[in-house]
Amino acid sequence: MILILTGHHDHSSDVVIDWLNFYGAKHVRLNDNDIILDEKLNFLLNNERTIIEFPDKINLLDTKAVWYRKFGLMVESTVDKLSKNELGGKLHDFFNLEFNAFMSYFDMNFHNNVKWLCDPNHIKGLTKIKQLLIAREVELDIPATLVTNDKQIAKTFFNKYKSCLTKPIGESEIIKHERKQYQITPKLLDKNVFKKIFSKRFFPSLLQEYLDKDVELRIFFLDDICYTMAIFSQLDEKTKIDFRHYNKEKPNRVVPFKLPKSIENKVIKFMNAVGLNTGSIDMIKTIDNRYVFLEVNPKGQFGMVSLPCNYYLEEKIALSLIQKLKIDVE
Repeated sequence: MILILTGHHDHSSDVVIDWLNFYGAKHVRLNDNDIILDEKLNFLLNNERTIIEFPDKINLLDTKAVWYRKFGLMVESTVDKLSKNELGGKLHDFFNLEFNAFMSYFDMNFHNNVKWLCDPNHIKGLTKIKQLLIAREVELDIPATLVTNDKQIAKTFFNKYKSCLTKPIGESEIIKHERKQYQITPKLLDKNVFKKIFSKRFFPSLLQEYLDKDVELRIFFLDDICYTMAIFSQLDEKTKIDFRHYNKEKPNRVVPFKLPKSIENKVIKFMNAVGLNTGSIDMIKTIDNRYVFLEVNPKGQFGMVSLPCNYYLEEKIALSLIQKLKIDVE
């Protein structure tokens, strides 16, 4: 059986499941927020056996392949609904800790007994800095990057590279305040920024050299194959820094793209080094023909690559999961 750990909001999971149905593959979908609010789920442990039971008396320990998709992303908003009282903040933190502790049962019982598509144990601790270090080890080109809390060091870095970006050291967060949402995204810095920093020290921040790009590359990686899309985001001021600042009125032009074999081999080597068999990779091709690695998101969106480029990635993912059912776990 195939287990899909995802969220009810993820359309890509819907399409992959359609393909699993088409091929007649037995599967179960488990949404993160359903565990908290809707679905009945039981974990039974005694001297004789372990059972993780889902609706309709399905024992999840019959699972042979697991796709770790968007699991856990909706827990925050779901927990918010449960903790709206005078102890809300403390209950919110406690519920999150409880959910993470519960999820450790999945890791413990599944990890050595199934084939994973996106192993969660290989995601933990895979920070942007660690990714860049490993990318450099496999001889991928990377942007100069600085993490500092020193104003003078930051100014020196800025002056050396003439222009730089700031972005989160960890994951991009959405901050909710007074019924509004604010997302922390990469920003291009200018000299005026440093004039506004009055103190010599500030909270540790990540700076990265800004590179003039020919095209932005989004690579969906699956089982040692790179499915690449070129995004002409530099032609629009709104998306010039990051294509995710979408211009819905005038979307960026996108086309299928073939990586040079030498770059493709390095990408495969990188993904093997970090222990990922799937993920969405961001790279840029600069105006001086450098292929520069930025980051990999193990659970990144791929529908935006699949449909415009006719890659049919959802079917390929379904077939990958089916193939994993046929492989004996070592």
